[in-house]
Amino acid sequence: MKYSFIVFRTYSFPHQAEMDLNKLQNEGVDAYLSDANMGSFSFLGAATGGVKIHVSEKDLERADEILSDNKTQSNNE
Repeated sequence: MKYSFIVFRTYSFPHQAEMDLNKLQNEGVDAYLSDANMGSFSFLGAATGGVKIHVSEKDLERADEILSDNKTQSNNE
């Protein structure tokens, strides 16, 4: 079965998107970035809507759990 990719989250800064992408991929989530190069130029990043993480629709719920857990852990440290 072929799955579609959905824009999961949008970031203003490429490094934030890359960190979250690495977390997702390390957990086996099928994901990729778009507009990563545009985000480093503030006027171009704004024009493209920022850096986007795309996640396979089959991994959408898991991706949300992974990044939500990470926010909880960061707030408790």
